[in-house]
This record gives sequence, structure tokens and C-alpha cells, in this order.
Amino acid sequence: MKKIVKLSLIAAFVIGGCDFDPPINPKLEHPGVGFLKKYPGDLAVKWNKLQMQISRTTTGFNTGLATRAFAYSGLTLYESMVKAIPGHRSVASKLMGEDVNDHSFAFIHWAASGNAAMAYALRNFIPTATAANMARIDSLEKAFADQYKTEVSGAAFDNSVEYGRNVAEKIFEWSKSDGVAEAAAKNSTYIIPPGEGLWQPTPPGFVFPVNVFASETRTFVKNSPTITLAPPPIPYSKEVNSAFYNQVKYVYDYSQHLTADEINIVKTWGEFPGNFTQGLRYIAIAIQVIDEADLSLSEAVIAFAKHNMALQEAGPSVFGSKYKYNVVRPVTYIRGVMGFGDWSPTNVTPPHPEYPAAHACVGRASSRIIEIVLGKHFTFTDKTHGSTYGPPRSYNSPKAYSDEAAWSRVLGGIHYVPSINAGRDQGEKVGNLINDLFRPDAK
Repeated sequence: MKKIVKLSLIAAFVIGGCDFDPPINPKLEHPGVGFLKKYPGDLAVKWNKLQMQISRTTTGFNTGLATRAFAYSGLTLYESMVKAIPGHRSVASKLMGEDVNDHSFAFIHWAASGNAAMAYALRNFIPTATAANMARIDSLEKAFADQYKTEVSGAAFDNSVEYGRNVAEKIFEWSKSDGVAEAAAKNSTYIIPPGEGLWQPTPPGFVFPVNVFASETRTFVKNSPTITLAPPPIPYSKEVNSAFYNQVKYVYDYSQHLTADEINIVKTWGEFPGNFTQGLRYIAIAIQVIDEADLSLSEAVIAFAKHNMALQEAGPSVFGSKYKYNVVRPVTYIRGVMGFGDWSPTNVTPPHPEYPAAHACVGRASSRIIEIVLGKHFTFTDKTHGSTYGPPRSYNSPKAYSDEAAWSRVLGGIHYVPSINAGRDQGEKVGNLINDLFRPDAK
């Protein structure tokens, strides 16, 4: 059951001095910001659920754009309330070099601030949303606003909304300079390097590579692609029984005896119709487990900010490593070197180099934050796809879901085992770097 909020906790959303605009209920005292920890996380959960719904139903709003939007909206919600979260300080102010939280209001209703901030973020980060989805944003904002208007005076409510929108606007304007649009525009200039053992476009579509210049975008942690760079892969070789040959042969041999359950694992985590890809898939899990864990509002706000920023951070890291090493995909080697010309992977091979595995990196960044928030032994049953791909899958730890997601790429025939291991290690480093950003003593 969700925590029940007593009227006496409403003051948890406010901060100020003796001259603040008082709440409507004169019996309410001003106990301090720590009480925000006792308020339920519904505001954060419902806004993230709506953002997921809009992301999945907005034409052209691909996974990369959606994950980026979640990262910035997570930071926005955090910044709109950070002054009410004991032991925490502004992350955006440090990153942006300006005081994002500067204001002259004596009294702020923090939930009203967060509500206004999220509404602004969704409208601006998903500008191509349909009219129906924009109406859903309006509706959710109004539902929370109608509640909060009964809890404080009109002036206090208006000030709180203004504060939240100001925070959101500053972060949105800052987001425009992250270089993501420029990297995407530059992608078409890439010249695929020729050479033995280097990546080449793969069948059936032979699609031009994507995310080539992702590592050149601004990251939340300075130089994170360099800090988390994967170690060099196994040297390329065509020799039978060489280390490279054997890692490919393992993928081929395994593909010959996949069980029905293993095929379901591939489909559950793969690029199949109806599935989430990369970041969105893990955000769906985060929304579910944060909701089920019944976190307080401050805890949920912190969790979403860390988690969604970690997923965005993983992209430049893993693609920076991919294009540095430029390793050939299994299908190219199995057909061209091993001579199995009709072989095809169970999964669709993504259009970028093999090493390290992106699913492993992004998934581990996700699970690392979840285990920091909920503990290493948090258990859950993934409800993302219901019974579409067999019985819903249950996990006895956060790391278990990211391990399975990573392993699905070997089962699907698109990654080698060493790539999975390297990706997981890289993702854990990314998760730790983002978590450290929120440490009170972070420099």
C-alpha cells in the first residue's frame, strides 16, 4: 500500500523564514525540509510513467532522443526540489556553472515546484508530441496543481510554480549545447574504414553505422568516455583455434541448439516489435521497481535522476569504445571466414561495431543505480511485456536483470562473450560515476 499522507506533513514542502506567506491551514507548523522524506513518491512515478507513454507514441522520437529527455527531466525534477532534500546539493549548478536554484521567494511548496518543472520539461523535450499527449501533460499537471492549491495560499502556490518552471527552463536551455544534435548531423560524414577484422555493415539491411560521434557529446561527468574506456579486445585472427576464432565459434555453436526459453530471452531483450530498445527498456524497469518499492518523494526523485542520467552517460562511453576498436560482428565472420554463408543471428544485428556490448553497458549502468538505491538483493518480477514472451521473468537482484539482458546478445548471435564482460564492467563504472555526482562532497 502507498504511504498515507497526513495533513500535518504538508508543511514538508516548504522552506523559509518567519516572514513567509503562511499555509492556508493556520494550525500547520513549519517543521523543516526533512519531512519531504515522509511524502510518497507518486509525483515522480506518475510523471515518469507519462513520459514513457509519450515517448513510445511520438513518431520519430527514437530511443536516443527519449533516453536523453529522461536524463534531463530526471535532473530537472531533482533540481526543483533539491533544497528540500537533506544531505544533497545542486548537481546542475556545478555542471552549468551557475546557481540553478537561486530565488527570492520566502516560501516554496516543493511538490508544486516539481510538478511545474516536469510539465515544462515534457512539453519542451518532446515538442513533437501529439495534441492528445500534450493534453495528457496538461491534465496531470492540473491534477497535482489542484491538490496543492488547497494546501497553501495562492501567492505561495504561484511562487512555487514560477520557481519550478525557472529551474526547468535553465536546464532545458543548457541541454541545447550538449552537442547531441551536432553529433547526429555529423554522422553521415563518417567513412567506414576498410581492413581485415574491422566492422562492416551487416545483413540483411547493411545499414550505415549510427552514433559514430556520440563520444564527442557533452557528458555529465567530464571525460567519462575516456575514464570508462573498455580494454583492448582480443586481437583479430582467422586462425582456427585462435582466441578470436574460438570466441566466434562459441556464438555459432550455441546458436545451433537454442531452447525455447532462450529464444524468449532474446525476444524479451531484443530489437523486436513491441519491445523497448536500450535505454527505454531499462527506464521501464526503473519506473516499476521504484513504484513497487514505495519510496518517499525525495528518495524517488534522487533515484530517477541518478538512473536516467546514468543511461544517457552510458551511450557516449560505450560508443566511444566501439568506434575506437571497430570490431567485426559475428555474422560477418561466421559467413566470410568460417564459411557458413547461410547463417543468420536470432536477433537483428545493430548497425555499429561489436565491442563492447551496448546492452551490457547500458543495462549494468541501470542495475548499478538500482542496487545502490534499493540494495543488491532487491527482487522483482518484470512486468514490461506481461506474458508475450513466456511467463514474466523474475530476478533475485538488480544485477540479475542486466546480466540476463547482456547474455541475450550472445544468445541472439550478435555479440561475443568477452564483449559482454567488457560492457558490464564499463556500465558499472558509469553508474558509479553518476552516483558520485550526487555525493555531498563531490568536487
